[in-house]
Formats: sequence, C-alpha cells, structure tokens
Amino acid sequence: MSLRHRVLQAALAAWMLCLAFWPATCPAAAAEKPRLVVVVSIDQFPFEYLERFRHNFSPDGLFLELVDKGLVYSNCHHAHAFTFTGPGHASLLTGAYPATHGIIANEWYDRATDKTINCVSDKDAAIVGDDAAGGISPRNLLAPTVGDVMKLESAGRSKVFGIALKDRAAILMTGRAADGAFWMHKNMWVTSKYYRSDLPGYLRVLNESGVAKQQAGKEWPLLLDRAKYADHRPDNSPVENPPDGFGRDFPHKFAAADDKKYEGQFNVSPFANEYILLGAERLMQYEQLGRDEHVDLLCVGLSPNDLCGHAFDPYSLEVEDMTYRTDLMLGAFKRAVDAHMDGRPWLLVLTSDHGIAPNPLFAADRRLGAKADPLGKKDELQAKIDAALARRFPAPFGAKSYVQKIENHQVFLLRDQPALAGENYVTAQQIVRDVLVEQPSVAVAATRNDLIAANGQTDILRSLARAFHARRSGDVLFVMQPYHVHVDKTGTTHGAPWRYDTHVPLIFYGPGIERGTVDRKTHVAALAPTVSRLIGMPAPPASDEETLGEAVRR
Repeated sequence: MSLRHRVLQAALAAWMLCLAFWPATCPAAAAEKPRLVVVVSIDQFPFEYLERFRHNFSPDGLFLELVDKGLVYSNCHHAHAFTFTGPGHASLLTGAYPATHGIIANEWYDRATDKTINCVSDKDAAIVGDDAAGGISPRNLLAPTVGDVMKLESAGRSKVFGIALKDRAAILMTGRAADGAFWMHKNMWVTSKYYRSDLPGYLRVLNESGVAKQQAGKEWPLLLDRAKYADHRPDNSPVENPPDGFGRDFPHKFAAADDKKYEGQFNVSPFANEYILLGAERLMQYEQLGRDEHVDLLCVGLSPNDLCGHAFDPYSLEVEDMTYRTDLMLGAFKRAVDAHMDGRPWLLVLTSDHGIAPNPLFAADRRLGAKADPLGKKDELQAKIDAALARRFPAPFGAKSYVQKIENHQVFLLRDQPALAGENYVTAQQIVRDVLVEQPSVAVAATRNDLIAANGQTDILRSLARAFHARRSGDVLFVMQPYHVHVDKTGTTHGAPWRYDTHVPLIFYGPGIERGTVDRKTHVAALAPTVSRLIGMPAPPASDEETLGEAVRR
C-alpha cells in the first residue's frame, strides 16, 4: 500500500473514531443561530436568591435547569449608581448606561418645565382604550436597543415585542422600533398608540375572558410545607407593608373582583406572573415568533416580584414563596416555547433590572448600622444647604432658595441666578456637596465637575458618572450609606450602588452556549453586545460593554 493510501486510511479511521465518540472527544460544529431570543427580566431579583432558595427549587422549574446546564455569570452587576427599574431595563438591551441612554430614574425632575416626568411618558401617545390615562412611549430612551438594530438589519422583517406588568419594563427593553409593547393597566392588557391603534385580538380575548380576576375571593397559600422555608423571622412581621386588605401572614385572601383592592393584591402576587407568561405565550404563538429565517426578540418582564419585595422585604415568606412559584411558572413557560419552536433553535437569557435592600429596621436589629428615612424631611435638608450657601452668596434674586429641587439622590440648583454665574456655579456645587457629606447617612456626594472627570477614579464615582446625564441630572448627586433606605418603617426599596442592589443573575441558555459558571466580575449591560453577536447582528451603537467571550466561544 502506498504512503498516500496509508495516510488517507488513517485519516478515515480517525474520523470514524471521532463520530463514534461524538461529541465527547471532537470539536463541536458551529451552532445554528437562534431564530428566537427570549429575554426574561425578573424585576428585583438578586443573584443570591438562586443560592439561598436553591434547596427548594423544583426539577419542573427553570432555575435548576439554567444553573446546571446554562452559562451562569455569577458575579454580574449593574454598573450605574441609581439602581431603579427604568435605568436597569434600559441598560439591559442598549448595552449603555443612563449617562448615554438618558433614563436616569423611573421619573426625574425636568428643569425646563419645573415638573417631574415619568421615564416613558409621552403626551402624544395615548394608551389604547384609555385616553385619560396619560401618554406612554419609548421616546425618552436616547440609545438604540438590540431590537432596534434587528429591525434595521432585517429591513423590518425581524419581529420585536415586549410584555410585562409595568409599562417601563416592556417598553425600555424593546426600544423605539419595536412592533409592540404591552403591559397591564387595571388588570387589563393595554398598549400605546405609539405602536398601534388597537389591541391585538389575542390580548383582547384575555381581557374579555376575565382570567386576571380568577383569583378574586381565593387565597394565596404557601406552596410548600412551612418547615421547608427559611426561618428568617415570624410570618406576621411589623416591617412588612402589604397592599390594602391583604394582611401580613399566610394565607393571603384576595378581595372580590369588583373591589378596588383586588388590583393591588393581584399585582403583588405570583398569580400576576402566571398571567404575564400566559400573555407572552399567546403573543409568541399568534405573532408566529421564531417561525421564519429572520430572528425575532421577545422581552418578558416579571414585575410582580418587585412589588412583592417592596411590600414584604427580601427576607419574608412572601418573597420566598414568590420565588418558588416563579421558578415553576418559568419552567412551564420554557416548555411552551420549546413546543412552539418545535426543534428550531432559540436562546433564553435570564437576568434582572436590580436587587433589593432589606428593610432598614430588620437590618438594624442585626446590628448592620441601618437606618430608615436617613435624611429626614427634605425641607430640613434644604434649609441646611441654604444656610451654607447664604454664607457665601447674597440672597437669591426673586426666589426663596438657591435649591430648585431635591429628588432621586440629586440636588438641582437654580443655575440661572446671576449670583451663580461663572465660577460661582462651581463653588455653589462644592458647598452643596460638602453639606451632604457632613450628613452621617451620606456615603458619597459628587458635583457635575467631579462626575465629568470621574474616569479612572473609584468604582463608586464611576458608577455615579454612569448615572449622570448632562441634560437631565442634577448638579450634585449623592449616595446613602449601606442599609440606609428611604422608607419610613415598613417595606423596603432599592436604588443604591451597593452589592445587594447591583448583583443580579445573567444566564445564557441555548444552542452553542457552553454550560459553566464564570466568577469574574461582569456587567449586565454586556448582555446587549453578546446577544447581538450570537444572532449575527451588530451591537447597539451606544453599547458601552464588550461581548462576553465565554458565551460566543462556539
């Protein structure tokens, strides 16, 4: 046998051996690009829930499957300082930060109009079916999303939809060019005339069916035996702030369907998630997502987890039970997507817009240096600032104060005052900053100039710089000490750059995604360029993060 024939025979034998042991010993073929991307954002879902509650997750749920078979970024954080719902959802799929995409809070003070505006408000885009409810659209979002690029690159053939309980979740994940965004208003699915003049028939049918009212008069009991739950504190805790008529302990009894209390009770419960996922399934099926050669995007926001956490605190039985039920509901939802796709490849991404702080009184009982309502009344803080400014400047012309507004961890000065012209404006900011840092509950304060020059400084200043938008933000921004939370005594909130608010899941699961856990610190905004690479599209143009190499390796 010639040398050439022996080489060919050896190569053939190696190839046959490779096939015999596929895929264990041979390089994987390039994975087919997904036809559908589903991004699920569980509102207010810190990463530690996946660890703290893992012992009770069900094999029929989603979380064990994702953690065991997906690519888990276990040290993933939001990198902007003010971790609210609007900025978080805007960052997910723009890949940018509030400094660029402009969504600096759920609502912010507008100097020009002397009014506070909602992050998705738009007087020219009425809610379909409720013109009196106020206009809603994505026009305040200043950076393009993954969905926007998909629409551009596919000549409009890719389909992009968002659905959530909250309008800002559905709208800000999808972007300006989306085919539709749907959310709940008075237990009904609605949309905006920005997208279309009517509600799709498949959502009208859900509204007319009364499914959202099926819990009326029923109970929300514990899913598992009480002994299986973490024993953080008694069920009936004085730090909890349930919706009207719900009570602090299990089981929770829902009001009658025609009772105004029912909407608030339903929205804070896991059954609202079930309804959102039902809506997402109907949308996917009737819009035929993922059924042609053009990749589609579906963004799902599970907002009830956030409302539950605000009301009951992250160490409550309610939040724990909500997590177990969310796990099961997402497991069923994934199986529905699998059935719909019928073997066609699709990509699932699980993440969150922010975490949550514990109730400050609960944290204080554990000697964590926590404090409720740490800055006290705004007028008292403003008086301290005015007194400091008065020692340097004359009385403001035609006004009682040089402070125009204190809102969302920001101080707005009356910049058009003649006494604040030129270098005096810089000096006034520094005076305000110094007053703020003298307050025991304030960890950091920074002026506009500090933030413009923040690159290369501390992480906390960089996070403030990412949260600072030159046209929309105040003159001095500040951060409270850890566990110092702006609530009275009950309930809790988020919005700080501390790990309990920033550390969230980022998990990729689908064709070509290698299973594993990545422990290095990453940022959630990397989701956008990474998904773009996986579907073969350019990253959103304002994206500020690099592609996650582990996710696109194959």
